[in-house]
Amino acid sequence: MYTSLQALERTRGKQTTYNPWNQKFISHELRSPLHGILRRSQLVHDMQLNSLQRGVLPTIESCGQTLLTITSSIIF
Repeated sequence: MYTSLQALERTRGKQTTYNPWNQKFISHELRSPLHGILRRSQLVHDMQLNSLQRGVLPTIESCGQTLLTITSSIIF
């Protein structure tokens, strides 16, 4: 079983054909769900949460923001 890092290493160095439509499509397909997760996590802040739930929220936000940053740096 390959991890995503191993999959990335396997594709490194392989020539890919640049296709602006693919880049736009992939960008939309990855970024839209990430934005949805980050926006919903902001809404959850206004809800009554127990301490465990409140402790998980920063992890969700941090991971989502990290994925968004990585996705943006790869796509653009």
